[in-house]
Amino acid sequence: MSAAKALALALLLCLAAPAAASAADPPQVGAPAKATITLRAGQVLHPGHPVAMGLEYMKRLVELRSGGEIAVEILDPATLSGERDLIESIQMGKLDLIVITTAPLYGFTPDFLVFDLPYVFPDPHVARKVLDGPFGEQTIQQARHVGLVGLAYFENGLRHVTTASKPVSRPEDLAGLRVRTLESRIHMDVFRKLGAIPVPLAFGDLYDQLRQGTLDAEENPVSVIQTADLYKVQGHMAITGHFYLPAPMFVSAGVWSKLTGRNRSLLQKAALDSVQYHRVISDYYMSPEALDFLKSRMQVTENINGALWRKAVESVRSDYRNEIGGETIDELERELLRVSGDGSSGPSGSAGPGPVDPETAAAIAAGKEAAAAIAAGKGSAAALPDGKEAAAAGR
Repeated sequence: MSAAKALALALLLCLAAPAAASAADPPQVGAPAKATITLRAGQVLHPGHPVAMGLEYMKRLVELRSGGEIAVEILDPATLSGERDLIESIQMGKLDLIVITTAPLYGFTPDFLVFDLPYVFPDPHVARKVLDGPFGEQTIQQARHVGLVGLAYFENGLRHVTTASKPVSRPEDLAGLRVRTLESRIHMDVFRKLGAIPVPLAFGDLYDQLRQGTLDAEENPVSVIQTADLYKVQGHMAITGHFYLPAPMFVSAGVWSKLTGRNRSLLQKAALDSVQYHRVISDYYMSPEALDFLKSRMQVTENINGALWRKAVESVRSDYRNEIGGETIDELERELLRVSGDGSSGPSGSAGPGPVDPETAAAIAAGKEAAAAIAAGKGSAAALPDGKEAAAAGR
């Protein structure tokens, strides 16, 4: 390898935010000198989070597979106030592509409200089967009536309670605590039933509010607690797993309508492949190894009585049955029974049964490489696709 190529590859691996095609990539025959389509993309999570890394991976896939015709510009999360801001921005044409959790969607469409119910999914792998199946597809397509075209589901994962100064093991331990929640009525009602005082707050304001002591507690997945440094302003965590939140990827319906059929297919396939990369990294953050990182910095309570927590919030399902739609809840429960009994599991429990195509296999392998780098303490440098991946994509 020439010195120039070695330097370009080193820079690519060291930077959390990838640039345009590097010198390590093969020349693209007939590629335009400048992108003719630029997609402005946004998400609110920190570098190293599986959602942030998955979106970076998709950016590279799109740019490589389009031969430079399509560029993806990812906005700095620090410039975005929260996920509601992302939804409003894509509807106003300020953004073209977003990845958000389902909770803030309630203010725009009720179709995702069923995913906000507590203790819906027994574990993330069952959730992925539901999201990848007919129920998930039917749900994500409902967003078209508010100008959003769903491409795929990332995940924010299982959420756990953290507190500043007291350990939590039973629901009554939250009594009177000011707990930051997502901007969701269901989430707020769940914490009211647990005896807490819910405080809905945009993610971008969370760290400072915890540092200043305005809040007593919050709830997030391990991946967020680690990558956003929340362990520095919270002393305790309880493994409650009370919510599992999908994080769908949407493109603006206006942008989608202007893309050629080829570019739509390219964008859709890149989204699905980036999900596989993302899920492998997400699996790492759900591993004992990742939890050990937090155990060395916080007091972690693992063996809580889950039945007590479920009982404390079980009435939420009946409270919202009419609003969500009883038929929708029943359909989800039937789908849960179906996927829990089918025994299928692909690589990392996410790609489904049977063989996978070379592009998907490359995404899974890259995810494993990225997860291993994080586990080794090498930061969030993503194993991004190179010229070999472009060849696998048929270019």
